[in-house]
Amino acid sequence: MNRIQVAFATLVLAACPPAVSSKTLDRVVAVVGDKAITLYELEQAYTQDPYLKQGALGAPGAEGAPAQMTPREYLGRMVESMLIEQEVERQGIKVEPMEVEKAVENQRQRLKLSEDQFQFALVKEGISLEQYRDKIKRDLIVLRLVGKEVRSEIEISEPELRTYYQQHRDEFTMPDKVFLEAVTIPWPEGAAAVERQALRRKLSEFHFDTPTTQPLSELAQLLTQAGIPHRYAEWGWFARGELRPEFEDRVRPLPAGETSPLFETPEGLFLLHLKERVTGETRPFDQVQDQIQERLYQQEVMERYGQWLERLKARSHVEIRLTDTDLNFP
Repeated sequence: MNRIQVAFATLVLAACPPAVSSKTLDRVVAVVGDKAITLYELEQAYTQDPYLKQGALGAPGAEGAPAQMTPREYLGRMVESMLIEQEVERQGIKVEPMEVEKAVENQRQRLKLSEDQFQFALVKEGISLEQYRDKIKRDLIVLRLVGKEVRSEIEISEPELRTYYQQHRDEFTMPDKVFLEAVTIPWPEGAAAVERQALRRKLSEFHFDTPTTQPLSELAQLLTQAGIPHRYAEWGWFARGELRPEFEDRVRPLPAGETSPLFETPEGLFLLHLKERVTGETRPFDQVQDQIQERLYQQEVMERYGQWLERLKARSHVEIRLTDTDLNFP
């Protein structure tokens, strides 16, 4: 994990609580500009930071994350975070909510995950979507801060853009898509096994156990005539990976214009009709050139973050007053 993620992961916004009786806890261990960090704030942040206990998608918890930090190193990150806060305030840097949403969506598409898959990946890594938005917002703020200072130093040639394109063609390939219609036959509410078996027997009369090219609307009409409750609907377009696995498995072998055999799920029984299939194509270089330019520019900015941070420290007032005797907490 890079330094910018770590710096933001340790960002401390909470003010110190009212007077603590112990003079030791009140002791100032760092001064950043006209603000101070007390030993109490350091201890609270270090011992209670949730990122020290769990990992997160593209966030703290990975190799080099706060979990491997000593209190002294953690204080250094707090100082860096405070410096960045002060610089953001001084320059009036702002990021609009729509910019954050766009950046989150770009990342989801780059990972080729559906919205449900993306949220599941975040939950699996122990981070909420709101926390991820906050992280993206902080990254965008730093991009602007650092970019203002180093933009003139960064030049990306067309050969570099084309090389990236050739090495990452899969990122610019649109996924296969299918357009689906479906008939849903829900299980009767509270139905026992015997009632479900009766429904299965009744449906077996229609020979829905093999694929068919008969229009789904006609199959739905047969159910209506037989008095079997059902729902017929167009589900619309789905990219590969967006359907539930049990639906994906049924759709994958179907050619366009064919309806799947009847199959069961916990919700009921389904017939899926594949109305249209579109094979994903790789977008040409001219269409993605600007996107690659921005991506490589952001990488360059992040690589120069350390240099920018050192320059920021050099022109700011920073004092570290932490002593070895202060380090008596876990």
